[in-house]
Amino acid sequence: MITCRECGALIEELAERCPYCGAINELGAEHKYMQDMYDLKDDLKEVGNIPSEEIKAEVKSNVHFTGKAVAVLLALVLILAAVFLFLRYSGDIIYSVYNKMTDTRMADTREQMQWERENFPKLDAWYEEGDYDSILAFCNEIDAATGGISYSYTNWEHWNILPFYDTYQECMELKKYIQQGEETYLYEYQAALYDALTMNYDKELFHQVDDKDESLVDGWIKETMRFVKDTYQMGDSEIKDLEYQAEKDHFLDYKVIYKYVEEHKDRVPVTD
Repeated sequence: MITCRECGALIEELAERCPYCGAINELGAEHKYMQDMYDLKDDLKEVGNIPSEEIKAEVKSNVHFTGKAVAVLLALVLILAAVFLFLRYSGDIIYSVYNKMTDTRMADTREQMQWERENFPKLDAWYEEGDYDSILAFCNEIDAATGGISYSYTNWEHWNILPFYDTYQECMELKKYIQQGEETYLYEYQAALYDALTMNYDKELFHQVDDKDESLVDGWIKETMRFVKDTYQMGDSEIKDLEYQAEKDHFLDYKVIYKYVEEHKDRVPVTD
């Protein structure tokens, strides 16, 4: 059980909302979102992997029911086509639905260029000052826009450092909670380890163009992995083994990492 940050009531650790005041429980909401996304991905992959030989055998065994066989085959083709189109354009579809639900539209070319002229100098100034918190907060506000025009900051030359810095900050925040003796929960350790290993894994697949960006990201990863080794009592070989076990289609399966933390929860200083 954890304490609701709004009303102080005791609620389930992974409850999406407080049943008393309705406030969102960030731990529970994030857990449900990740669970739903991975379940959807697994379901779609299972549909997309229907063996063609099984389809042929089914049609042949029912050849005297020509009409039904054709209907079944046509339905399967339509399903596979729908799965392919969804996987190919799911990002655009989801974004379009999001824009519709939030009454937001994408900026046109002229609006986007004007927005960049007004805001990129601000991002550049923060970058030169090393104020990455302000950059992250600004971009999170853009991502969380709930109305009007939606702009993109991905044309900013240093935008690709943000996912790494975001993960670094989350791990450092948990580290601070531990050092200050504040309440910590198992799910926080599960999420932090998953984010940290994903950060380390992604760096192997992606290299920064700018030397300064490369140095920044390397530094954040180094400090984050030091936090992982100290907090989870893991060595380099154990970290590599866990990454190998969790690797799935060029990403890390959070279920494997969450299970690992559950099985080794005696290593982490959980207070709940």
